[in-house]
Amino acid sequence: MKKITRDIAIAFHQGEHLKISNTETKHGSIWLHGNEIVRTLNNRAIIFTLAGWNTNVTKERLMAIGVKIYNRKKLPVMEVRATHPDDIYRIIDEDSWYYTCGEEFKTTE
Repeated sequence: MKKITRDIAIAFHQGEHLKISNTETKHGSIWLHGNEIVRTLNNRAIIFTLAGWNTNVTKERLMAIGVKIYNRKKLPVMEVRATHPDDIYRIIDEDSWYYTCGEEFKTTE
């Protein structure tokens, strides 16, 4: 994990404002290149998105806060709690928001 990723994740979890290079955390969110990729809801649930950018940097920032996300057969997938032994991955859409448990979060944006 890169130092910038570690420092941003620590600041995010501590509720602090920090901007390093292309990444910023403030007001319970993480921004990468001006795109919000993580948001904390009022009930403390964390939602995330790739913001249309399925890149290694975006995935690294998300993994730092506990999202198990990677590519499988060139598609972005996240590991979710399995209800069936064969159902441990979920293909995600690059532009949608998701809870860290894998359920899609419907936005009005």
